[in-house]
Amino acid sequence: MQIMRIYVVVLRHARADEAEAIRSLCEGKICLFEGMKLVPVILLVLGSPVIAELLSGNMSLDVFFSPLYFIFLTALYGSGALLLRELKVRWNKGTACLLLLGLAYGVIEEGIIFSIFFVEGKQLTVVYHAIFSITIPVLLVEMLAEHLSIEENERWLDNLGFGVCATIFIGTVIIGIMFRVIEIGEPKPFFQYAVSIILASILILIAHVLPSGIADNGKLIGNTVYFFIIGLIWSAIFFILPDLINSTILSMLIQFLWIGFLAFFLSHYDLNDDAHRLSLIAGLLIFFVVPFFIHNFLY
Repeated sequence: MQIMRIYVVVLRHARADEAEAIRSLCEGKICLFEGMKLVPVILLVLGSPVIAELLSGNMSLDVFFSPLYFIFLTALYGSGALLLRELKVRWNKGTACLLLLGLAYGVIEEGIIFSIFFVEGKQLTVVYHAIFSITIPVLLVEMLAEHLSIEENERWLDNLGFGVCATIFIGTVIIGIMFRVIEIGEPKPFFQYAVSIILASILILIAHVLPSGIADNGKLIGNTVYFFIIGLIWSAIFFILPDLINSTILSMLIQFLWIGFLAFFLSHYDLNDDAHRLSLIAGLLIFFVVPFFIHNFLY
């Protein structure tokens, strides 16, 4: 209560520009650069690697929070998710566009840095990144940002911030490539870099030319349970199906058709309602959350 009194007194005696700055600070609209919203930026930079690597069980708590891993993961995942979210907003697109941009991110990480994309049966890792490294963190942070009086389609970075973020992402990719070369003792074949860059570029181009109205066009399913079921079935198929089907090609075909269905679903039904977003995300994350808490807190 005392803090609120101080806040009101300061506002009364401050100039208009000073009052606006103080008000922005209290509402979470802290700026590093003009137009850059610090609170959602930090949440997304941290949230993307936490969901993709920690909550998923890919990394243990001690490994994830070791200084070098933590810096590398937040720089790679965080700057990537932030850049793609900004592109979606600047292009006036929706969630379907974000999914395609997430696929491009997956190709860059798994094709250029780690080369897992070129291992038989591992191509689905790009789908994983599209959902869990990019789309889910962005949707969650956008919901939180709305409660800080920040509009969903509002930019979080100005042009300077966007350039800095892009520089961090590109620099982190280069560092990742260097460490992989040192680890395996020789550079990867040039065609792997070329194929990855071309494929990622095609996905970004498709995302850019999508009609602006293809996503979140206002249709709304009344029952949020349907969204939860869609997310749950998608996760079940993604994580369980490959172990049930011996054919790698058939498994990949089903998976890519399934993400196509998810993109179609997201492009025809409104996700601007928090309850529907949370229901879909809960269904998608349930195969993460339950094992994570059992492993880390019950044993």
